[in-house]
Amino acid sequence: MEGRQPKSGWYDKIFQHLTIILPYASAPDHSTFVLRPVVSEDVMTARFAMLDEELLQTIVHKIAALPFVDALYFDATNKPPATFGWE
Repeated sequence: MEGRQPKSGWYDKIFQHLTIILPYASAPDHSTFVLRPVVSEDVMTARFAMLDEELLQTIVHKIAALPFVDALYFDATNKPPATFGWE
């Protein structure tokens, strides 16, 4: 994908994007996912990245189409009170 520019422009705006896999699912080979994209200017604080609705719809539809996905959530917690990790 060298030389390919992201269409949405969010690639350079997101400071960190956590993807958490939860063990709660309808079958042993399925999973539930939590997405937490954040933006930060100083690393001491961070805000949930308010993605454009069109981009959000694209992400949700692509992930939901995977046969092993039971549920998809977004964690909209800022730092603070949350940390960059997910506990």
